[in-house]
Amino acid sequence: DAADRIIGEMGGKPDLIIGNYTDGNLVASLMASRLGVTQ
Repeated sequence: DAADRIIGEMGGKPDLIIGNYTDGNLVASLMASRLGVTQ
């Protein structure tokens, strides 16, 4: 799962997720919701 991979790569949950353009914003929104962090 991508969220688990991100947490593993970063060594913890990020405080903020920023998307770039339409697709990036969609992914950022889904990831922020799943991880419980600010977008």
